[in-house]
Amino acid sequence: MSDLNIVDWSVRELFAPIEILPGLVVCVDDVEPPRDGSAVIFLKRGESFGTGAHPATRAIIYEFLGYLSWVNDDNRHMLEGRRLLDYNCGTGLIALIAKAVFPEMEVLAVADKKDHWTAGENMTLNHATEEIGVRSMPSFRRPGQLKRSAGTFDYIITQAADPAIELMANLMSEEGVLFYGGHNAQIHHPMKNRIEQFFNVLNVDDMLGWPVIRAEKKPPANGGHDPYR
Repeated sequence: MSDLNIVDWSVRELFAPIEILPGLVVCVDDVEPPRDGSAVIFLKRGESFGTGAHPATRAIIYEFLGYLSWVNDDNRHMLEGRRLLDYNCGTGLIALIAKAVFPEMEVLAVADKKDHWTAGENMTLNHATEEIGVRSMPSFRRPGQLKRSAGTFDYIITQAADPAIELMANLMSEEGVLFYGGHNAQIHHPMKNRIEQFFNVLNVDDMLGWPVIRAEKKPPANGGHDPYR
């Protein structure tokens, strides 16, 4: 398996399978996958970020999976109807992992213009085009357009450098949970202050210097008015 201290974000430099969980690995499509019976998520080789090798990506994946660690075979049905948004998804890896681990959940990935084609190709490569929707971020320059067309979400995962925090809050269902990561502590401190305007920060975890914020949506402070309706 690949060295977990790799710091390259892109699939360009991934030359060995990456174990995400026991029995679940990520592998570039031109690399031989393991033959140990593991489930494999394949990625097209390219420049998009998100391989599972970078500690920032692993941190946000593990924070999300840890949050849902209560899920087992007896209560998985409780995830039916839950919706997850992988915002600024890069390769679409987090959306693919979420769907692989929690197939009961509805998953949507939103990519920027550069990554939209790659994310779509990765869904095709993993036979997930019917299970995971991929949309292009430039199509949603007006915040309300995304909410009107895609609805609201119970979980949002984003590694965007400067996500529209108010938009994230308005895409959230009541008591929805935001997972924000992908950047070093210097960026996280001011971002945490911005997140706290719309969310109650529940936890800040650190993995090799790459923090992840987990936050719950605050009740509306303006009498319930939704500026993006």
